[in-house]
Amino acid sequence: MTVKIVGSLRKQGAVLATAIVTLILAVDVRAVQEPLQDRAITHGYGLGNVTVLGQVLPAKGNPLPARVWVILRGIFGYEERQLVEGERRFYFTNVPRARVVLIVEADGHQPARFDINPNDGDTYIEVTPGPRLGSGINPSPSGQLTVDARSLKIPAKAVRELKAAGKHIQEGELDKALRRLQKSTQLHPAYDSAYNDMGVVYLKMGRYQEAGTAFSKAVEINPNFEVTQANLGLYCLIAGQREQAIEHLSRAVEIDAKPRTQVFLAEALCGMGRCAEAEQVLKQVISIDPAFSFAYRRLGYVYLELKRHSEALEMFRRFMNSPQGENAAEVKNLVLQLEQSLK
Repeated sequence: MTVKIVGSLRKQGAVLATAIVTLILAVDVRAVQEPLQDRAITHGYGLGNVTVLGQVLPAKGNPLPARVWVILRGIFGYEERQLVEGERRFYFTNVPRARVVLIVEADGHQPARFDINPNDGDTYIEVTPGPRLGSGINPSPSGQLTVDARSLKIPAKAVRELKAAGKHIQEGELDKALRRLQKSTQLHPAYDSAYNDMGVVYLKMGRYQEAGTAFSKAVEINPNFEVTQANLGLYCLIAGQREQAIEHLSRAVEIDAKPRTQVFLAEALCGMGRCAEAEQVLKQVISIDPAFSFAYRRLGYVYLELKRHSEALEMFRRFMNSPQGENAAEVKNLVLQLEQSLK
C-alpha cells in the first residue's frame, strides 16, 4: 500500500500551533509532532556571576618584567584591569557568564590575548606575557590605571531580581517573575539574561509578540550567547518564521553545537524544503551522541517528508526504544501505520 503524505512540513498553521503531518493509509490518521512542551525554551541563563582568577607566569627563558597588567574585556564594551605584583596573581569577581578576553600587557612585551568562557563556573587560568618587543619598549596601557567599579559588573540588585524571578518562574508565579525581571532591566538596561527570561515569561503568558521582542533584545545586547540565540531561533520556529529561525539557530550552533539546538535547526531547514541538509545535520548529531533520541524522531519526520518511508520507520523504532519514546503516542501511531503500509 502506498503511503501518501498530505501535509507538508513546509506549510505553517496558526502561530505557535503544533505542526501536523497527516498520513493517508487505510484511515486518516493525524500524528502530532514535537508538542510545545518538548521544545522548552531555556530560562535562567546567567543566574549567578562567576570569578575569574589566575596567575601570570614567566614565558620560557624570560623573567617577568616589573610591571604587568591583566585586562579583562567583555560584553557591552566594558573593561577591567589590574596591576599584578608580588605572586603575580589576579582576581576578578562578579564576572558575567559570557565569553571574555584576558589580555596581558607587560613592559617590553607584545600584548598576549587569551579567550575564555566561564559559563561553567569560576575559572582559573595561567597566562604569560607575549613575545618581547625588539625595541624593548612597551608603553603603559592606555585608559584608566585603576579598576573601574562599573566595568563588567552587573549591579548586585539586578542579579538578585533575576534570581528571584527564576524562583517565581519555577513556581509558576509569572506575574511576580515579570515584575522582578522588569526591575532587573531597569537596574541594568543591558542585562541580556533578564531579557531572555522575560521572553520565557511572556511566552508562558501567551503574550507572543512581547516574547519575541524580549528574545530579540537579549540577542541584540549580546549576539554571542548560545542560549539566547537558540531561544530566539526556537521562538521563530514555533511562530512559523523559519528563515529567521535558521539564522538564529545556525548562529547558536556556531557558538555551541548542542544536540538539542541542532535538532531544531534541522526542523527549520526541512520546513524550508532543505531536507537533505536537515538529514546531514541529524546524522552528525547521532554520530556524536547516539543516545540523543530526539534526533531519531526528527530524522524520522525528515524521511517522511522525503518519502523514504522504510528509513522513517527505522528512525521511529529507534526513538520508541529510548526512555523518551515510551509515552510518545503520536510516534506509536506512525509506527503502526507505517508497518501496515509497508507489508
